[in-house]
Amino acid sequence: MLVLVVLGCKQEPAQDDSPLKDKEPTSNSELATSSSTGDAPELAGDRCESAPAIATSVHEGTLFAAAADLAIESVTGCAMDGGDVFVRVTTSARVDVTVTAVGSGFVPGVAIVGSSCTEAFACASGLSATALDVAAGTELAIAVGIGADDPALAAAAVPEDLAFELRIDTSGVLVRGAACGLPGQGRCATGTACVADDEGISTCTIVEGDTCATATEVELTAGAAIVMVDPAVPYSDAHQHDCAGARRRDRVLHVQWPAPGGTLVASTSAPEVALAIRGPGCTVTEALACTPASESGAVIETIIDGAGGAFVFVELPADDPADESGGDPAPPFDVVLDLVP
Repeated sequence: MLVLVVLGCKQEPAQDDSPLKDKEPTSNSELATSSSTGDAPELAGDRCESAPAIATSVHEGTLFAAAADLAIESVTGCAMDGGDVFVRVTTSARVDVTVTAVGSGFVPGVAIVGSSCTEAFACASGLSATALDVAAGTELAIAVGIGADDPALAAAAVPEDLAFELRIDTSGVLVRGAACGLPGQGRCATGTACVADDEGISTCTIVEGDTCATATEVELTAGAAIVMVDPAVPYSDAHQHDCAGARRRDRVLHVQWPAPGGTLVASTSAPEVALAIRGPGCTVTEALACTPASESGAVIETIIDGAGGAFVFVELPADDPADESGGDPAPPFDVVLDLVP
């Protein structure tokens, strides 16, 4: 069983395409901090920097007389400006981390914060917050808070009025080749899927086209190319775009062409399929175009100058095995790729 252990590990620097690690603050995730002043004893965990380490998955505490150390409502929509407290944990294995808090007569917010207290990885009010694919040995601060406009805050007279229970759950992230498919083993890492071999032994296996690293290569040198996409293949939900992709599995195509370039066009007549293009690389900042799913199919295009390449993302219909509806996968469909002069 995966557990959370007492902190003390030194953080390694974050790397591209690696499990989540503490990073420097960015413009859209900076957090404002404040310190309690006065002669009164400080509430345990009131400040992120001095939060106590815990070694259990359940923690009880109170927000009574807590100062507001995080100011992240504008970033995440999670109001915690009425006061918050923190605990610190570290992961003993590569895991997804989910935190949930239940208040005594109020609905607390929860946040998963980097060990430097400068960035929130996830935040939620009344729901669980989850940080995906956290590396082994990663130090996290977990915050529980309350909104300044919550009536329970003004009505509280004793610590028990703002008592809460915090639960921290972890689920393993399995590497390529690891055994999978049994309860409690966790999920296969993005880019792999749990696939059984001819002898019925299931392991995390790389799926072609599941990520940019394993994208299907398509050469546009002699007219249009047609790629068949089968939603029954165990693709994962590895990418999200500004118009589509959330909770949809996707297939990635790496399209290349010679000079002088032209207009790259991707289209499909399949219903409820979204398309997106990034280039020349795969990062979110290299997004070139996106079109949402519709009943009539999708067409997307972007102008490309000179020889080069781009990634085309085919976001599968929502009625696939990854969807909570549990419906059957959509039938195979074609995606047409062309370079128009």
